[in-house]
Amino acid sequence: MANLTFAARYTDDKYATKKDLVTDLGTSLVDSFFRDIISYRQTNAAKLPLKTISGAYFQITATPVLNKKYIEFGKKLNVLLEQFDELRKYETEFAQFRRHCLFLALSAATKIEGKRISEPSLKAMVSGFYSQNENDDKLISGYASLLLQPKRSFGEELFASSLLK
Repeated sequence: MANLTFAARYTDDKYATKKDLVTDLGTSLVDSFFRDIISYRQTNAAKLPLKTISGAYFQITATPVLNKKYIEFGKKLNVLLEQFDELRKYETEFAQFRRHCLFLALSAATKIEGKRISEPSLKAMVSGFYSQNENDDKLISGYASLLLQPKRSFGEELFASSLLK
């Protein structure tokens, strides 16, 4: 029972790494303690609907205490997303701001990489209408393509199936 309480404390209260455990206990002889913690976490593991590149499912530790924290986080995230949705009335201004930020990021990347790309070319990249791909432009154009990709939303459906175990 003492090991279970110990493992729960270093999972539920503080999701400790082995390094954290070494620091907290003031000793490097933590292997057996950390094995107990890992065992506790594996006992309480829940599969997520996401897979790794090799096809294995990602997992989270789903103890009752952590599940409450996940739910609380989800509620806070939903409030944030609702507030973000309110910003849609400023969508035009936001798009202009986003393009400007992207332009500044590409300008900085151009300087950092030591490339010579004109301001009109950078603006075309930001607008998504850039077609010229010379060697100097490919790297920065790649950055632009990456930054222009649509962002995926982080929804509660990620945790829904695992929290109802």
